Amino acid sequence: MRGIMAQYSGSQKARLEQQRRQRLFYERQREKAANKKGKKKNNDDTYFFFEYSEWRMRRLAPFALLIHSLTILFLLSWFISARSYEVSNFHFNGIGEVEIPADNGLYKFNIKQNLPTDKAPLYSELEIEILDENFDHVYSVYKDLWQELHQDENYRTKLYSDLNVEFKLELQKAGIYHIRTISHNNNYGLFTAKVSKMVFGGMYFPFYSILFGVLSVLLFFASPNLGSLSDMLAVLPKLRSWKQNRAFHYALGVALVLFIGCWVAAFNNYGFASGGDETVLPTYFFRNNAVTYLG
Repeated sequence: MRGIMAQYSGSQKARLEQQRRQRLFYERQREKAANKKGKKKNNDDTYFFFEYSEWRMRRLAPFALLIHSLTILFLLSWFISARSYEVSNFHFNGIGEVEIPADNGLYKFNIKQNLPTDKAPLYSELEIEILDENFDHVYSVYKDLWQELHQDENYRTKLYSDLNVEFKLELQKAGIYHIRTISHNNNYGLFTAKVSKMVFGGMYFPFYSILFGVLSVLLFFASPNLGSLSDMLAVLPKLRSWKQNRAFHYALGVALVLFIGCWVAAFNNYGFASGGDETVLPTYFFRNNAVTYLG
């Protein structure tokens, strides 16, 4: 009985000691928060979420640094995948010819219809068809082009127009291709074509760059309450718990799968329109600039 009472007394002392240390810890946190914000020490035990807390900052540091890292990685990937080099630049009327240098490449077509500038309004219901060397159908796109006269802010008449058709298409085979223009309202004119080969088909990099960029900006504006980037970098080497943090490991795993998956999609031009044995329409992530992909 005496041993049980001694054990109970020891457990009670341990709990009291733990409570005392917790009180001291929270008092130190309030002092740091008051010093950081230029406020006087507050003896109230209430601890608000929107106050600065070194303990919370240490808990959030790995996740915040992961978000900042993903923002940088996706932005760099976006810039890399957006690169292209010119394959051909030429004028044509009706049917033009271009040589595609590589198999399974993603190509950007920029075609402008040159309408007479002294006539307005003019409209062109334009369909552009891509044909192979045997003049067999490969792919088609459609866009309504226009040219109109309007008054600007100084009440002067000015010509406004949208005469460019830009689209991206994956071509499975290298060789000679033909570009045929079809005006459904019989409004024809000279065309200028520029064909470029994209380095990668990084369709999803812009979306995730914006997503994680917004989160990074929110973390930046919340730094007075959650801790700045320099504070998080300073405490990261001192943290022991983040290496055993299961939630962070899950978040890191999801981030790696997401980033690697976007690069796999970029290498395979996934999501873009494709012409060949199987015609593919672009996914909803693709921005078509008012171009309708007919397939």
